[in-house]
Formats: sequence, C-alpha cells, structure tokens
Amino acid sequence: MKVEVGDYAIGQPDGARRPVFFKVSGISKGIASGKIEKDGHLPQKDAIVEVPQAKILAVLNGDEPHRGKVFGCDTSRVYKGRKTHDKFGPLYWFYRPEGDVGDRVVRAFDKAYKTLKKNGLEFLIQPETCVWEIVPANGERYAGMYRRSANADKNPNRLIIRPEVMEEKDWVYCILHELSHHLHFEFLSGSKLEDSWVRLYNKSIKVTTVKKEDSQRLLDDLLGQESRPSDFRGQLGEDDAEAFKWILKAIKAQSKISLAELDLLFEADYGDDIRAVWPVRGVTRTDLDPLITEYATKNFKETLAEAVSWHLVGLKLPKEVVNLVEKTLSYVKSNH
Repeated sequence: MKVEVGDYAIGQPDGARRPVFFKVSGISKGIASGKIEKDGHLPQKDAIVEVPQAKILAVLNGDEPHRGKVFGCDTSRVYKGRKTHDKFGPLYWFYRPEGDVGDRVVRAFDKAYKTLKKNGLEFLIQPETCVWEIVPANGERYAGMYRRSANADKNPNRLIIRPEVMEEKDWVYCILHELSHHLHFEFLSGSKLEDSWVRLYNKSIKVTTVKKEDSQRLLDDLLGQESRPSDFRGQLGEDDAEAFKWILKAIKAQSKISLAELDLLFEADYGDDIRAVWPVRGVTRTDLDPLITEYATKNFKETLAEAVSWHLVGLKLPKEVVNLVEKTLSYVKSNH
C-alpha cells in the first residue's frame, strides 16, 4: 500500500505478532519507518519500527486520524506535543487546544503548585515517575484519571486530565484530585489511616432491605387496581415509592424486564407473568448519603481523593472529614 512521509499508518513489521500504529518519518527501499504512537511520547517507551510497504494495512491520512480501533490498534491517542512546567515536568498533549487554552492549563498547574507548596506537599509531584497527559474529551464524562503503574521506573504513573469536560475554575481541583490518588497509593497503602478512609466511605453507603411482606403488599396493590405500573408508581407515598423503585431495579437486574415492558404485561392482563418476575424475597437497597460529593461515594479511593482535593482548594467539608484529611496529610508529610 502506498504511504508517504507524515502519514499515520498501521502495518505488520516482519516477525511481529500484531500490527502497530505509527507515524511515517522515512521511506527507503520499500521500507516505511517511524515512531510507534503508543506511548511514543515517553522516553522509556520510545520505539522506532520498520514495516515493508507491502505489509502496510491502512493509511490514515491527515493530521487527525480517525479515533477508534483499526486492525486492533488504538488510534484515539495521537501525541501532538508538550509544554514543560518547571515543577510538574512535561505536560503531554494529545490534541491541539484552541487559542490560549494551553497557556491557561499551564497556569492552572502554577496555581496547583502554589497550593501544594503552601501545604508542604510539593514532594507529591515526582516528575521522574509521574507523567501528565492532557487528552481530548472524546465523549468521556470523567474530567481526569489516575493510572497506577506496577513499575513506575519503566512505565510511569499516568495522571490524565480532560480540560474540555469541565469549567476552567475546576482545573486546579482536578489536578489536585488526581494527585491525591497518587498520595494514596504512594504513601498511604496498607496504613491504618487507609482503614479509616474505608470506614468513612462506609458511612456514606446505607444498605437496607425492602421487606418481603412490603414487596408482596405492593404487588397485590398493583394487580388489584387499574393503573399500569408506571402510573401506579406516582400514586404511592414517599416510602412505598422508594421501595417500588428498588423492586423495579431488582426485576430489571434479574429478569431484564423494564418498567415499559411491565406496563405491556399489565395492559395485556398478564398478571401471572408479573407475579413470576416479582421478587419473592426481600430486596437489598443501597442508598447514598454523600459526606462530600456523590462521586465520592463511588469507592473509598474517590472519597479520599475528593476530600483531600476539596480541602486543598478551600471548599467546606464536614468536621470529621477535615479531621481525617489533616491526619492523613500530617502522616504523609512525616513519612514521605
């Protein structure tokens, strides 16, 4: 397949088991060569590949190749360049920001550093084993991500942010949030304080049960009246409506039947079919009672990261959360 210098291509090198995604930097005697795109921005992972033109499987012309999977290769992350922060090190960009967005992101890192310095936490940055990747939204809803490496010397920890999915005022918070994950894994894993964070997280998760007799009563009431399930729900009191919601979730999870499909069964007078999928035992329900944010109820790791980052940017937290954050920061500063 014809390929030119500057093209993004996917090809099968001689002796390789899988195709690779690379940017062509040279062509000589029927051999296309270039840097492999996957992790090619990292000095530890930098690799040049040579592919016979006869083994080029696809050419993705243009500066912005199709984002997705092509011949098993991920083409969604194309390195575009970097801006170097004097404290955080290289900020690797995987898209070209518009206008002065790049400079504004660097200024957010300036503010994050000042916050860390003020709190005696600048040692968390560790540019030797942590790299920052600035990526496009690509339909993702998460503003950032922390990817822990099993061997950071060979493959560094990744701290990823997506500036486009949040307001600019949240950029500093997001940087500190992802760095708080690093604080946790690097300095807190296995400590008694980690157990304290699990206990705090558990306080935001309330597990109760819709009793068997309440489930049966709601079923009898539903089948004993004329309103379809979706309308019946609106006629219930607050407690019964909440129980009905969890019963519907159980039916959806166990029988793959939605509320709309229950309506169809009801309208067809298939009461026995509704009885067949109705939970005959108590239904476990999990209610969230966030101490910080709803996202913090995802798991105890997010509880910790949300609490520490909120504390650092000066947002208000419950006293018990503040106390645990302060104990955590004091421990980390004493044991780093």
